[in-house]
Amino acid sequence: MSWDESLFHRQLTTRRFGREFVWMPELDSTNRWLFEHAAEFTMSGGVAATDHQTAGRGRYDRVWHDVPGSSLLFSVLLRYKTCSESAGFLAFLPAISLAGTLIAHCGDKCHISLKWPNDVLLNKRKAAGILGQTIVQGEDSLSVVGIGLNIAMRRRELPEEIRERATSVLDEAGKSLARESVLAEFLSRLENLYDRFMAHDWAGLRFQWERYAPERGTPMTRREGTEVFSGWYEGVGDGGQLLLRDETGIIREFWSGDIEQ
Repeated sequence: MSWDESLFHRQLTTRRFGREFVWMPELDSTNRWLFEHAAEFTMSGGVAATDHQTAGRGRYDRVWHDVPGSSLLFSVLLRYKTCSESAGFLAFLPAISLAGTLIAHCGDKCHISLKWPNDVLLNKRKAAGILGQTIVQGEDSLSVVGIGLNIAMRRRELPEEIRERATSVLDEAGKSLARESVLAEFLSRLENLYDRFMAHDWAGLRFQWERYAPERGTPMTRREGTEVFSGWYEGVGDGGQLLLRDETGIIREFWSGDIEQ
C-alpha cells in the first residue's frame, strides 16, 4: 500500500517530532541517510522514512528483512547534551513508545512486552528492530534512532532461520494497521518521553520501562562474544543497565549484550 502523507500529517499531534519529514520510496538505510543529511533538520524529531530498505541493519549488524509496503521503516534525529546516564536511557525511549502505540492499536489481540534494551515482542516474538547510533562531539550528542516494525509481512515470508522468533502485527493481532497512524502516534509518545529524557527524569523513564518488562525473577541469559552469563532478572539500574542476580544472590550489572529469555 502506498504511503499517504496527507493522512500522516492530519493525524500528527506533536509540537516538533515529525514536523520535519522526508519520505522516499526506497533507501539503503534511513539511519545512514539521516546522519548524512542531519544539517538539513533544524530541531530534534526530524524523520526520514521509506517503503523499502535495501541494506537495513539491526543490532550487531543483523540484516533487517522487509517486503516493500509491508513494514514501517523510519529513523528519528535527536540532539541533546551528553551525560553519563543518557546512553542507557536513550535506548529505552523508542521501545517504550512503540510498545504503548501497539497496545493502543492491538493490545486486546496480543501480549506486548519488552526485552532489554529495546526489543519489542508480540506474544514473545520479535516484531520490531531498533538501532540507535550516536556521534558525540564534546558536550553535544547527535543520535539517529532507526525503527523497523513488521506490520503486514507474514511469518512464512521471513527467512527460515528467524521464522520461529520473528513475527508481524498481522500474524499476531490478526489485523493490519495503517502505517501513517502508527507513526503519528509513535512520534507523539516519543516526543513526550524525549522531553522527560531532556529533563533527566531517569526514575520516570525506568518506571515506564518496567511496565512492559519481564517479571522479577525471570530467567535470562546474556551473551556477548564468547561470554555467557545466566541469571534472574532484577530490573534496570540508575543508568538503564540490566540487573541480573546470579546463583549466589549477587546482582550483576550489564551495559550491553544480547539477551535470551
